[in-house]
Amino acid sequence: TRILQKVLLNDKNNNLVAFAFVLGSLSALIMFIWAWAEGFSFPDLKPLAPNLLAMTLLYCLGNILLYKALRLAEASEVSILLASSTIWAVLSAVIMLNEGLTPIKLLAIFLLYFRLFASG
Repeated sequence: TRILQKVLLNDKNNNLVAFAFVLGSLSALIMFIWAWAEGFSFPDLKPLAPNLLAMTLLYCLGNILLYKALRLAEASEVSILLASSTIWAVLSAVIMLNEGLTPIKLLAIFLLYFRLFASG
């Protein structure tokens, strides 16, 4: 899918925000139809409204920046950066959430790092 996104975003006239909006809206619509067909009912989300809004805005910003990266760089370079996202998530959790860094977690980071650079 990264190559398809790269092809669609090669044209400098394509709007990154519109692309992110359309792709996100189509994904949400498909998931909503599937959930509705399965009988899903929404819980009360009012207490979580600020967090959901922040999550949505950050997710949209992340997608827009991803599409900008796909437009400016080669798909292979962007794929390598995306493959390292797990490492960044672990390090962010350690720094921002004060997660403990156990030997098992360090081994996992090393294995992810090794996999990333062994495949690249």
